[in-house]
Amino acid sequence: MRTTVLYLALMVGVAAGLTLVGKFWTFAKLTSHGVQTSAVVKHQTCSQHLSLRYEFSANGRPYEGVATSEDCQRLAPGSALVVFYLPSEPAINTIGDPASQLRNEGFTIGLVALVLPALLLWLYARRKRAHGA
Repeated sequence: MRTTVLYLALMVGVAAGLTLVGKFWTFAKLTSHGVQTSAVVKHQTCSQHLSLRYEFSANGRPYEGVATSEDCQRLAPGSALVVFYLPSEPAINTIGDPASQLRNEGFTIGLVALVLPALLLWLYARRKRAHGA
């Protein structure tokens, strides 16, 4: 019983921590309030984490964003992209569908929250047995 409670507490803690430090809430806001527009690739540095810079207009002003994309090699400067941004804060934006990015982020958080506490408890129990406690 004590181990189960500890596991659940660790699981909730890990999930909460990852939710706060990751992009989960950004993708959630973009999914529910984001506006879709077109962007143009300004510069790509595929050798550095498949990163690219893009530019789009919102509220009559230009904005830039940085993203990583598996399609970096085929996205030359001038290529069109789909961007979602928050109308109230266009600096918060992402390329592609934020709903699929939210699902991916949620899946990753869930998986880590399930596995990491179990691994930590297993390592603790193993160490405790090895020291004869």
